[in-house]
Amino acid sequence: MRSPMQMPAVVMFFLGVVGHTRADHVLLLVDDAPPGQLAVATVDLTGAARWCKVDAVNPRGVRAVTVVEGEEVPFQFVPGVDFDPQNRIAGTAVFRMPPGSDGRLRLEFASAETPKTEAWDGTVTTPAYVVEHDSKKEGGLPSAITFPKTGKRFEGFRGNDRVYDAEKGWFGLRNDPEPSVELVARGPLCTVVRVRARYMKSAREAPPSKPEAVYDWHYFHDRPLVYVRAEMRQEEPYA
Repeated sequence: MRSPMQMPAVVMFFLGVVGHTRADHVLLLVDDAPPGQLAVATVDLTGAARWCKVDAVNPRGVRAVTVVEGEEVPFQFVPGVDFDPQNRIAGTAVFRMPPGSDGRLRLEFASAETPKTEAWDGTVTTPAYVVEHDSKKEGGLPSAITFPKTGKRFEGFRGNDRVYDAEKGWFGLRNDPEPSVELVARGPLCTVVRVRARYMKSAREAPPSKPEAVYDWHYFHDRPLVYVRAEMRQEEPYA
């Protein structure tokens, strides 16, 4: 059931090389994506890029067009946590299917200039909300939200993502004194902030397995929605 807010759909990708087009084109068959609405999907394009003989992929150069008209579709490829331009071209695709679409898009790997490093204060601003990421607060997770239309500001809330040990108690992300807050994508559809933090009890105490979490916060530009992906990992198994 789709909600009245028309949340971004998580869809399936079927990749296949288009035999009658250029060698650097790949056909995307999108299953059950709502025309005119946002869609979000986890994709691994490593095999497709190798088939197309693309040596290295620039995430900003991945684009999508309609198969028949060749019209460009609003599209962003957000590199995943372990993205490598040659060996692991995996991440999240965010796009808007055009009205009347038959579910087919042509994916292209194009060259793109690497943007210059810009100063960024951890704030993401959209018409619906303003979110602040501060590496000195809450382990880099959102620490303040402001709604421009009303001027209301919320802060002082807690991000209680944590792990638990029967003897030592809980270890939380917000206790990490040195989290990483990175602006990984800013495109036509969304801005993506990646937060990496360790589960800690204090600035010096972490579990022996050294668990950590990586959060990708997708802030959409034209609607009051946020899409969040999280990966948890640890250096050693915990028993």
